[in-house]
Parts: sequence; structure tokens; C-alpha cells
Amino acid sequence: MDEPEELQSAGTPDAAPESQHPLAGGRQARGCLQQGGVDSFDICIAENYKVTEITGKKHKKKHKKTLENVKMICAGNQMQLENVSPALVLEMLNNRDYLETKSEHREKSHRSEMHHDEDCAWIANVTNPKMVSLQLAMISDLAWNGEALQGGINSYLHNWLSSLFGNVAAKKIKPLMEEYYRLTSIRQPAFMAMPYGDTEFHSGEFGNELERYLYAYDLLKTKTANLERTLPADQRDGFFEIVKYPIFSAALIAEKELEAQEARDIARPGLFPNDDEAKASAAVSLNAFNTLKQLNAYYLKLGKGKWSSIIATNGAEMQAPQLPGTLSSKDIKLLMQDAFDRNQDLQPLVTFTKNITAKNAYDWTNAFQAPAAKGETAEKIQLKPLLGHSNNAVKLPKGAILRYKFVSSSIGDARFTLATIPSYLPYEKNMRVSVSIDGAEPVICQMKEDYNSKEWKMNHWRGQALKSFYVTLLDGYHTVEIKALDDNIIVDQWVLDFDVDREYYVFPVTR
Repeated sequence: MDEPEELQSAGTPDAAPESQHPLAGGRQARGCLQQGGVDSFDICIAENYKVTEITGKKHKKKHKKTLENVKMICAGNQMQLENVSPALVLEMLNNRDYLETKSEHREKSHRSEMHHDEDCAWIANVTNPKMVSLQLAMISDLAWNGEALQGGINSYLHNWLSSLFGNVAAKKIKPLMEEYYRLTSIRQPAFMAMPYGDTEFHSGEFGNELERYLYAYDLLKTKTANLERTLPADQRDGFFEIVKYPIFSAALIAEKELEAQEARDIARPGLFPNDDEAKASAAVSLNAFNTLKQLNAYYLKLGKGKWSSIIATNGAEMQAPQLPGTLSSKDIKLLMQDAFDRNQDLQPLVTFTKNITAKNAYDWTNAFQAPAAKGETAEKIQLKPLLGHSNNAVKLPKGAILRYKFVSSSIGDARFTLATIPSYLPYEKNMRVSVSIDGAEPVICQMKEDYNSKEWKMNHWRGQALKSFYVTLLDGYHTVEIKALDDNIIVDQWVLDFDVDREYYVFPVTR
């Protein structure tokens, strides 16, 4: 089957390294590398958490033994590696409170006193390895060398892309991947599908925020296709696997599911055949679904089908959209002409934000570092690139403060909403934040939800934990002060809305 025109790729060599493996030895492996003993690197294979070690090639025979000290990385169903941004994976790897041992996975909540990182294997929960090449590279490099990502994830991403496509191409590809991580942090493709319920994207707010989100994907697809045409033929298969397929599949899944959601919302029971607006949304959804099937078919045949056994195309996000009725191929083609035109119908976001103030956490006016304990150095406020809806969340040590100043012409009751990165810890850990507006008594927000609860899951599907409260304000100058009362606080965004009943999903940040 030929690839559809908008998906077309050429060339045969595969630019992606095949040595990356979803399961990598821990600091045992790093110690062997420092001694020059690469042959003693061990590969572990796990199925249903029954972990077996197969020793390195220097041994004449392969020996198997059960591993007791194992770090489970993204072990839960809600935290599979494919559904976690690289920046959050790095945060997990660097947080000793997070990484579970195999015994903990067996519902032993305590951490063994005899447990040491130096004798651990790191096990990542992966169902589609080619979709998480960057995350697997990070895990492998950190297993060998704990300082591997000291330069930060932005630098690591550039160097990783350079190793695959060369430095010149990497500079052009990196902004595409940054936008991809931003859009998927807003909603992961796996969490778009109906098993996770309708999203809260609202077509009736901010000039249609649902279509605005899909338009961002349209722009990203166009830039990706344009860059692909400039690459030499021997890089295009690798580009398709590492860059184009993740971007295009995420965009098509979002379009398929969100337009189907729109069709369900618009259509009244039994009246779908006569509702042109609902049918137009359904047509866009079905067109995206058909293109997604073509994209997957092309990938499965790429390189003589070498990835056909490891590329998952049967997940819920790949299934047909749930629509209030059916359409023929002829109907789809005709109705597409009457669908929402994102190029023409969308108006600038600033047009709709007169009585609302939304900020990314990194856009602070003043920042105050946490006080240092006696004889110790205080942890600094850190920017976290490629994390959160803002794509640059802010990690606040306990006691650190962010202050914002802004002007509003609105008067009256307003709803303040704080968004942080959700808790990924599998046990009790407070995540309290205080918020003071215009010097008033601080409001304490507990951002932690019980592990694996409905609220915890919904936070992870969204990529943000939200807490709201109400205030009454005059017009003029205002200040917002956000203080971390516990560790593990990563602030993403906040919004102050004088339309207290407004419903939306994406914070309308205009810069």
C-alpha cells in the first residue's frame, strides 16, 4: 500500500538506534562500564512482573535468576511510559521517593532498609517501545551514568536528535518535538478515547477551544511535513518513526475523538440524520480515523515489516470513534466542505480574554528561594522544560514563593484556579500550596489525591491537578503569591476568572 500523500515518506535506512531496550540494568551496569567491563552489562526481561536476569555475553552459558531489587518505572496502568512526558520520567528517576521496588508492587508499602540503588535493576513498563525512544534512551543513559542528564532535558533532547539526524537537522526538529510534548501534555493520545470519558474541551468558550487545540496540531503537522521534504532520503524512515509518526498519530487521534465528542454533544437523540452541524463534525472524525488507519498500515510495512510485531495499533485510542449515527464515504467527502474551518473561523485568543487573567507559572514577577536549614544549602527554584501544559513548569522547594503582579478592569466575584503537576507517588505524601491574593489570608490547597483514586486518575489524564476557590476583587492592580508548604510541588499555571461558571479545559494563556 502506498502512503497517503500527506503522510508520504521515502528512503530505507532506519535512523533510529535499535540497541535501545525497554529494560535496562541499573547502577550495577554503570559500575561495570567504569571498569571497562561492557561485556558484563545485563539485560532483564520481565513479564507480569516476574523478573528474570539473563547475564551478559561474556558468560559461556546464560544463567537465569530471580531479581529481588528492582525499580519499577511507570508500573501502573495510568503511568505507562508511553503516557508520560520525558520531563516527568526524568523527575521520577531523580526522585528517590517515587521509584517502587518489586516487593512494593506486591502491595508491601514499606521500603526495605536493605534496599540500595547500587544493586537495582530498572524496569520500565512499556507496551510500544518505538513510541518512547527518547524516554528509553534517558533511562539507559542514567542507568550507566547518574550524571548523564546534568545538562538538562533540553540539551539532552538536542544531543539525542543530533546523534540520529545530525546537528543541523536536530536544530529544526527540536521545536517540533517541544510542541508535540506540549500538546500531548495537555492530553495524552491514550487518554483521548471514550474509555476515559469525554474530555472537558469546550467548543463554546474562547472562540471554540476544542478547534483551537486541533488547529495547533494542524500547524505542527504542516511544519513536520515541510521539514521532512528537506531531509535526505536515507533519513526519512528514521524521521517518520521518531518524529512524524508520533506527531501525526497524536494529531489524528485528537481529531478523531474530539470531533466525535462534538458530534455527540450537538446531536439531539434520534435527529442525527437531519443535523448538518453534528454530521460535519462526525465526518471530520471519520476522515481522521481513516487517515490514522492508513498511517498505521504504512508503519507496519516500513522496512519490510520489521516493526510489525512491536508497534501497537489495537489500543482503545486507535479504535473507531463513537458517533451518534453512520455516514457513507460519499457523505464524509461532502460534509467535510461544511465543517469548522480552523484557518478562517478561529479568532485570536486575546479577543475572548477580557475578564480573565491566566498565567504560566514561569511568568512570575518575583521569586523568593526557600530558606536554608542550618548548615545546609537550600534547594533552588527550578524550571522544568517539556513539563506541563505550559511546557515549562516550576518546581518549588518547601518554603519557596512565586509572586505575580497584574492589572484587571473587572470587579466582583472571581474564581481562582491553581494547576500543578499531579502527584505520581504511590503512597501518602502531602502536597500543600498556599495562595494569597492581594495580601489576604492565604488559602491552603491540598494538591494530592489518594493514589489510584478516581480524582488521581482524572488528574493524570488531564496532566494537571486543579484546586479552585472564590474571591471578591476590585479593579486595578493585584498580586498573587504562591508558596510551597511541602516538597514535590511543581506549579504549572493559574487562572483568575470573573465568569465563575465558565467551563473550559485549556487555560487561556495569551503569551
